[in-house]
Amino acid sequence: KITEAQLQSWLTTMGKKKMYKQLVFYVEACEAGSLFAGSPPIPGQYYVTASNAQESSIGTYCFP
Repeated sequence: KITEAQLQSWLTTMGKKKMYKQLVFYVEACEAGSLFAGSPPIPGQYYVTASNAQESSIGTYCFP
């Protein structure tokens, strides 16, 4: 388990140390948007979440 503060610290450190050129971070979980809500943007980092900070994330499989 990782907390919002731990994740933000990790992402900030990676940005300061220039450990990437661009970073895309995907999170699939209920209220996933809360991990990044209110956080200042970090250059070169992009976040994709399955839900915003107040909604559930419901996965669905659709047959081809």
